[in-house]
Amino acid sequence: MSRSATTPGPRAGSIEGGAYDVAIVGGGVVGCAIAWRLASTRARVVLLEAASDVGEGASKGNTGIATCGADCTPGTLEADLVRASAPGWEELCARLDTPFRRIGTLQVALDREEAGRLDALAEEAAENGARAEVIDGAAARRLEPRVAPDAVAAL
Repeated sequence: MSRSATTPGPRAGSIEGGAYDVAIVGGGVVGCAIAWRLASTRARVVLLEAASDVGEGASKGNTGIATCGADCTPGTLEADLVRASAPGWEELCARLDTPFRRIGTLQVALDREEAGRLDALAEEAAENGARAEVIDGAAARRLEPRVAPDAVAAL
């Protein structure tokens, strides 16, 4: 069947009758971040996700925490990105109406061998701009009562 010049055919960049400038495939954390950013422009954006909800793939495996960078290897891209993003969490979460609270973290040592590695980890944390200190097991339990009773130290 031939089409005349006036008969509309399928439009490039259209889905179910809508026309879009950008189609983002995948509704994980990266796809959603891109869609969110583009939504503040004049671009017409569609997010395509195969699952029944966004964040159902690898993004769902996130622990729901924003790392302070203490556990990142200094000088890596990960450490640089964590350090660059850290100051913006409160503002971003306020704009998204999402609760956010800096509560800190404990890396617990259950024996003297593990405790001996905490000083080096504290130095790495400092290199990444994260405040960290080594404390004894009793101090760790005062901060978090559910810390293992046999913990000898924590970062």
